[in-house]
Amino acid sequence: MYQLLYLSRAQAMTPAELHTLGTRCAANNRAAGVTGLIIHWNGCFLQLLEGEDAAVEQIFFRVTQDSRHREVSVLDTGIIPARRFDSGATTLVDLENPPPEMTPILARHPALSMMDPHYRDPMLAFVLLFDVHHCLQGGRLAA
Repeated sequence: MYQLLYLSRAQAMTPAELHTLGTRCAANNRAAGVTGLIIHWNGCFLQLLEGEDAAVEQIFFRVTQDSRHREVSVLDTGIIPARRFDSGATTLVDLENPPPEMTPILARHPALSMMDPHYRDPMLAFVLLFDVHHCLQGGRLAA
């Protein structure tokens, strides 16, 4: 199992456009056997892809060619023992217009209020992704 974590600047998108993008990503990634999570905030996408290396690299190549992404930066790649996001698809979470269950994320990660270079640190990016995933699964964050 292979993972790739990247950060990119996003073109301006409406909530409806983000919803459509999330639906398409979920379908395309599911068909490729790729899972993960996309976070949108402050004009950026942070995404973790996981699956067979050829499938992940093919999806990432499409991202680099997509005009909705600029300044694409790979933060981390590597082999993992098992999927971490085993929901069977890729989920897009818009933290600019967060659902109520995501409000603890904003308090726990105050750097989200601006484009903060700290999220170029893979460890901080992973913490954010896992916190969001935990909330999506119905979990509560510790204070």
